[in-house]
Amino acid sequence: HGITCHSNRMDIYLEFDESFDGIIFADHAYNDSGCRWEGQHSTKINFTIPIFESNGSYACGIRMLQVN
Repeated sequence: HGITCHSNRMDIYLEFDESFDGIIFADHAYNDSGCRWEGQHSTKINFTIPIFESNGSYACGIRMLQVN
């Protein structure tokens, strides 16, 4: 399991102890199919969360915050 961050996306890899048939979604973005992923009765799931839309706005409710 893990997360790899890129400038335009986050690649997510999750493993479960049992088969997963649920839904994973970005907070406040359930209705956006590009921000929602369904388990396929597997113990593993890979998905990518986009950071930007094609028009340059933030995708999936993502907000960038500068940390000092």
